[in-house]
Amino acid sequence: MKKRFFTVLFALFLLFPSCGGPDYRNDLSAEELSKKCARELNFQDFALEGSDAFPKENRPGLAPDVSVCYSTNGNNLDEICIWKATGEKPRQVASFLADSLFERYEENESFYQSYIPEELPKLRDAEVRVYGNYVVYAVLSPEQKKAFFQFLEKTLAKEEKPTV
Repeated sequence: MKKRFFTVLFALFLLFPSCGGPDYRNDLSAEELSKKCARELNFQDFALEGSDAFPKENRPGLAPDVSVCYSTNGNNLDEICIWKATGEKPRQVASFLADSLFERYEENESFYQSYIPEELPKLRDAEVRVYGNYVVYAVLSPEQKKAFFQFLEKTLAKEEKPTV
């Protein structure tokens, strides 16, 4: 039942950005964008990891441009991921990331519930969004998620060039 609900919810999220949305810039690396986001969110004690955060046999793309930024504090599940789709399709990456997050939730739910129950909603309510070629996810509190996605919207918005 949970998996079906999560799948339907994810499908709805995928439809929203594709409804004639804005164009997004494509000139930042995943790591560069991830660092900007971490600074904006005032992440404390964080680490960065590249595409090795995902097993090679499961991930789409051979050498994707990926940056996962996560808290090094074991009592904090804060995490963001920026995946810059190059050869792979952004929707395919979004599906892969949503499945990965759901599997991680299912595998760790009972442990987190007994160890850090106040952090579990962050993983349960993780969001995946697509901004042009960038596919991102956020495992954050609702307030931080809102700030993260607003910052991405602002940062990735393509500036309109005035016509002369």
